[in-house]
Amino acid sequence: MDDSDIEEKKVGKSPIKKRALITNFLKWSAPSMARKDEIYGRTKAPLNIERPISLETKCGELREVLNCIRPPRAWCEDGVYWRQDVSDEPTTRPEVLALAEALDEAIIQSNARETGLCELREVIYADIFDELIRQVAINCIERGLLLLRIRNEAEDSIISFRRLYSSSLAYGVRKTLEADKDMILLKEEVEKISGEKAILEEELQNVRFTIAEKERELAERMEEIQTKHKNQLDLLTELQTNLKYQLLSITSLNKNKT
Repeated sequence: MDDSDIEEKKVGKSPIKKRALITNFLKWSAPSMARKDEIYGRTKAPLNIERPISLETKCGELREVLNCIRPPRAWCEDGVYWRQDVSDEPTTRPEVLALAEALDEAIIQSNARETGLCELREVIYADIFDELIRQVAINCIERGLLLLRIRNEAEDSIISFRRLYSSSLAYGVRKTLEADKDMILLKEEVEKISGEKAILEEELQNVRFTIAEKERELAERMEEIQTKHKNQLDLLTELQTNLKYQLLSITSLNKNKT
């Protein structure tokens, strides 16, 4: 049965987790019939990939290491349960060269970005990295386990970066909304201040008009007072002159009598 013809379905009440990869560089063994309890029975404890493996247990641990790379596939077809494990067959040099060509072709066909963040490119390289771990683990379990640790650490780092990006994005959106809200408040404050400014400018014009009116009235009054004083001064000057002439006339009469 070809790998592309395999359909992953729900078995009983426990759905088989569907693969999210768009490529399949990882080499799988031929499908084999399995019992239901082998698929949904009690699972073994996960392999501790950090502890060293002795040479005595190397052959027995290989299958567990391969299962750590990718869990076995399982599906039900016509009432028969099938199981497919990661292949433990070594890879030849021509197969590695063909794998490199398939990688280039997959990147081109998927229209993945060559630079920057690209989920498609990430999925492709993650799948081919699993295949490289499988090839290395078959020849040397210890190197395979070390690569598994590196892969898991890289995946954890990527997950952390995504969480950080999501939180920073949410923080940025929240700050943008707050900035927009502050901008609305500032606009309202500017409109309020502009209204108050217009009122004050109107009051200032009224005050200036009032001052101009008062200055004009004061100037007219000063001119009227000055004119009145000038008339009084002229009258007094004329009166003084007349009195002076009268005094001189009286003095001249007195002198003539004597």
